[in-house]
Amino acid sequence: MSKKYRSRNGSLHTYEFYKERRDDPSWEDDFLRIRAIRQRNFLIAIVAVIAVVIIGGFIYEEGQKGKSQNTAVESSSSSSTASSKSKVSESSSSESSKVEQSSKPTENKTSNNAEQIKKFLIGKTYKVVPFLYDGINANQAAHTNKAPQNFVKDNITILHFIDSSTVTQNGVNGNNQQKNENYQTSDSTITIGALKIPYQMNNGAAEFHSWNTEDQNGHKVTWKIEPYHENNNQDEDHHDHNNDDDHHH
Repeated sequence: MSKKYRSRNGSLHTYEFYKERRDDPSWEDDFLRIRAIRQRNFLIAIVAVIAVVIIGGFIYEEGQKGKSQNTAVESSSSSSTASSKSKVSESSSSESSKVEQSSKPTENKTSNNAEQIKKFLIGKTYKVVPFLYDGINANQAAHTNKAPQNFVKDNITILHFIDSSTVTQNGVNGNNQQKNENYQTSDSTITIGALKIPYQMNNGAAEFHSWNTEDQNGHKVTWKIEPYHENNNQDEDHHDHNNDDDHHH
């Protein structure tokens, strides 16, 4: 159904009605007015369509940009994650390498000390002596009955290192039967059975430190190790004998 337009006298007619009477002076003004209205409405419709197309295109373009940005973010995130993992892996690998490298000198040092002490000991003879008993001079403790009689002499051990794995043990007075034992070395300890002797290497030479043990009655015994020469031992026996005589007097 065609749209109708109101004339100046108030009647409603279609555009075709006005167009057919455009040459009639009584209808000419109505025709021109109605045609102008139609043209204006047409222009408005065209502008509206263009606006809708532009807005629609803008919305579509923004939507595409949003998708592209999301894709880029996801890609960047994946790339960043992969890069982070790669860096973490490289860092872990680097740290692992550093740990391995830093541990090698320690391992070498440990191995070197254990081997050096063996070479140093071969052919040498040492005396292991208890020299303190509960913090008191061991001879004095024995003389004052705070330690068993002959405590020092009965517990002196002579060690002769035959080779890199064998040591001969013997009591200083021949009280203990001579026997050969295997020994082991670590970076700081010489182990002969239950005997553990602390040491450190300094320019190829061994430095020995005193150490503590506890006897069966709970008394603390402090030990030392020193080079042994039989003549020195005889002198010490004579000195201990004099101390015994002084004690008896």
